[in-house]
Amino acid sequence: MALFDLRCKDCQEEFTTIVPFSKLAEAKCPACDSQNHERVYKANVKGPLKASSSSGPSMPTSGFT
Repeated sequence: MALFDLRCKDCQEEFTTIVPFSKLAEAKCPACDSQNHERVYKANVKGPLKASSSSGPSMPTSGFT
């Protein structure tokens, strides 16, 4: 199961649905019950992006051999 943001092509309603990818085409608009929709891609950014000062990801060193 995955979370998808969709826009109805008939009434322009934007909605979110949780369905398996294989059933995405069967998702229905909650406003008009249409299955004529397209995916909407939204940025999932919660704040300003910050550049890292390190040259790579930090890894814990304790407990690893």
